[in-house]
Amino acid sequence: METVEELKEKLAEVHHASKEAKELKAKIKELEGGEGEVSAEEPKPEVKKEKPKKEETVVKNPYSPLDFEIDPNRTYEFHLRKKRIGRKNVPRTALVWDEEEGRIREIRYTKTEATPYKEDQDENAIPATIAPVFRDGKLKVQGSNEPLIRFMLAYDGFDKKKRIHDRNKHEKALYTLYEPEKEQKALRTRGEVISKATKAVEEADVEKLKNFLSSRFGKKGLTEDGVVGESYDLARKYPLDFIRDLNNPIHKIKAELSTLLDSGVLSERSGTVVWTESGSKVFTFDPTKGKTVLDVLSKWVLAGSPQAKEFKEVMYSKLAED
Repeated sequence: METVEELKEKLAEVHHASKEAKELKAKIKELEGGEGEVSAEEPKPEVKKEKPKKEETVVKNPYSPLDFEIDPNRTYEFHLRKKRIGRKNVPRTALVWDEEEGRIREIRYTKTEATPYKEDQDENAIPATIAPVFRDGKLKVQGSNEPLIRFMLAYDGFDKKKRIHDRNKHEKALYTLYEPEKEQKALRTRGEVISKATKAVEEADVEKLKNFLSSRFGKKGLTEDGVVGESYDLARKYPLDFIRDLNNPIHKIKAELSTLLDSGVLSERSGTVVWTESGSKVFTFDPTKGKTVLDVLSKWVLAGSPQAKEFKEVMYSKLAED
């Protein structure tokens, strides 16, 4: 006689609505002495655990018209970005783009309301009677005049706004908030970077500086004093270039290749580089990809393939002849 387990195994192999299935269920019921319908066990679907969602990092806008921290004892200055003599008025009401809510809203300059958004202002708010005015490019506001400061941060002429109302495009980045402490910090930081760049120039030999000026800035034919002087000038203008890239070996190769190309020893046409005198091919590249012959050829030489090493030996012999 078959056991319940054997009958269940048979039941799992037949169609649940077949006659055989019904007979098997009846036998199982009889053997178990249980009630109700017996069915073959079906594998439970695997429940996939949802990965916990990463919390989105919300970057707060430091110039939010509603959250900007105002010191009532300080004088705030808004400066026009373009020099202007005389007066420049800002309207007391305007439709602007609210970056936080992502919609167009009306702002109104009042004497009593901290929020610049009209719909959030009290119905008894007292509108300002005098419009904000830039005089000779500056608008000075006492920290105690919170309504005007927040109004100026909300207006679409403020240069820190990334998006503005389409109708205000003519006012885009009209003025900025003058923050001398930040400017001083930026100047101090730049001063430190320039100091580091000029020190790099001081420690480099003239040949390295000459190659770098030729490769990076296209400066050629300079005397030794000219190389040094130009290096200091450019280090003050482009300090990061000198800090990050002065010791890159590719500049020496580019400068040497430039000498050979300028003198006509090497020539390039339609992506094919040849020794001009013999016409023997050195290298080919696709000029349509926007790469210069110097960029492509110098990287090829620096990569050091057997062909590149052979070319390099010939290159140095040619340079020694000049």
